[in-house]
Amino acid sequence: MPQDYDPLSSLRISRTESGITKPIDSLIQAFTKNLSCQNTEPGPTDSPVTSFQVTLDEKDARNVKQERNGNDFFFNLITAQSIDFISPSPYLRMADGVWILTDPTDNVSLQTETLIKQPLDELLKPIFFFDRFTQLLSEGYPEDGIYQVLLRHIKGLNDVIAAHGDANTKLGDVQVRPEKCNVAFGSIQEGWGFNIRHFTGMYSQMFGVDEERMTAHLWGDSFFNPRTKKWMDNSDGMPMKRAFSQFVLDPVLVLYQAAKGGHEGTALHVASKLKIEVKGEDQEKKGMDLFHAIMRNWMPIDACLAAMTAVHLPSPVTAQRYRADSIHEGVSHDEAYNAIAGCDRNGPLSVYIPSLDPTANTVGSDRTYNFGRVFAGTLKAGDGIKIQRRNHVKAEKEDFEWSVVRVESIIAGLGEKGKWGTVEDAAAGGIVCLVRD
Repeated sequence: MPQDYDPLSSLRISRTESGITKPIDSLIQAFTKNLSCQNTEPGPTDSPVTSFQVTLDEKDARNVKQERNGNDFFFNLITAQSIDFISPSPYLRMADGVWILTDPTDNVSLQTETLIKQPLDELLKPIFFFDRFTQLLSEGYPEDGIYQVLLRHIKGLNDVIAAHGDANTKLGDVQVRPEKCNVAFGSIQEGWGFNIRHFTGMYSQMFGVDEERMTAHLWGDSFFNPRTKKWMDNSDGMPMKRAFSQFVLDPVLVLYQAAKGGHEGTALHVASKLKIEVKGEDQEKKGMDLFHAIMRNWMPIDACLAAMTAVHLPSPVTAQRYRADSIHEGVSHDEAYNAIAGCDRNGPLSVYIPSLDPTANTVGSDRTYNFGRVFAGTLKAGDGIKIQRRNHVKAEKEDFEWSVVRVESIIAGLGEKGKWGTVEDAAAGGIVCLVRD
């Protein structure tokens, strides 16, 4: 397991539609498509955690504002499928941030509100993916229509976020802001996605504007006057397109309309003009298959998701500073609390285990696997650890019962090709699988 957890993010993904797991499965595949994901040790096949390491391009890595060591980032993707819309999933506490998948053509439902509220209650920073973008392209909206649909959906999400004042105070600005690139658009099932930053580099040199300013121009009330060569905050009655519609949507729409209309040659020509490499079998595809192939080559979803996770979701070191109050179940600001807040590997051990029940495929076997998050200290194989019973009352130091279990071995993500394997110890910030005989 990596010894420096600054670049590590634990995240959880939630879907705003009940019973739909295929998009979540596709998201896992998108994150890990270049990884072999084979474990070096036997373990539960129903693992709620996928661990892997990615290397970002320098242009993406430089947007990471928290401390980092190089361009390698280690992620724990928590994908427990059981979602209870009455009480939050116990796996939420293991995470530091959350991806929320939503359909921008739908209204923000009570279900969606719940999937935003639960992570905010745990002080998990949310970022968003607006799925099924192809459906928006197919609706034939008038000019500016797609922008207005997206804007309406964003406003609904932001109204829900704004209602959670405590989370906004501790997490900072977590509103959905396309100009801040904390929301992506695309098709998870078809394997492509983008945020505003994807287009920034394309246009910043063209207009002689630095990338940060260019990103701001590509959302909101921003218009480019071709006559004066200046940016304006309104069209002033002139026939100008909104910058988002002109510079972001139009290239995508041209590709979509050409491919859907059976004009594959035109679609490939436009792709060439946009410097999108389309090779091999992809060149022979027809209709929408060609469109999705071009989009995957232009804006592959795995690169989009990995970059956004590294840029917008916190490492354990960052997150535990403001999450300690919600994580710690003992006396405020005692030694254990301070170790959690500091993500201190040398402090007293604190491990969160959502459930000590055997995983489904190990019932009746001689080994029990339980996933957990080390919030402080260092857990070592062979340790006997005290388990705080569920009748514990928060802020009462001694008036509750303990049970003791012995950890025979520890399985953890190794960061190499998505593998899990046996490790001697696991320090603060890590997600582990505890093996008990």
